[in-house]
Amino acid sequence: MNTSQLMTQTFEQLKQQLAPEAGIAIALDTRWVKEMAHFLNEYDVDDARRQCILGCYVLLRLSLQSHGDVQEEKQELTRKILDGDYLQSIYYEYALANHAMDLLNALAPVIKTIHIRRIEGKPAEFILPTAIHQFVTYRYSKAAYEVI
Repeated sequence: MNTSQLMTQTFEQLKQQLAPEAGIAIALDTRWVKEMAHFLNEYDVDDARRQCILGCYVLLRLSLQSHGDVQEEKQELTRKILDGDYLQSIYYEYALANHAMDLLNALAPVIKTIHIRRIEGKPAEFILPTAIHQFVTYRYSKAAYEVI
């Protein structure tokens, strides 16, 4: 599956997971999604698992972004917090539905570290993609491509 297909199919799955009344839109065309999709395609992972990892990454990243934007007015602040909590709960549901307990176990301490670093005012944006990279490189071998 190429990067574009991986992103499109993953986003279709995520749209089905998100309740329409939540009013949360996920943008497919972001640099960080493309980078992670490209990275995942470099490894010998079956398509369903690759979609699961990318979907969990997107949900967690959006959840963390929502929680990170809490300097706005009270109503907007409340919405950001609730959106972040909702996306994190969907992440858990999505990972469990895709039998990814190993991914949940690997990322739980990572999420905790991100929240602690944010409380301390330290940068944390690099931690989640680094953890996903470590998870994939530890468990999967690089895909071998045939040169024609």
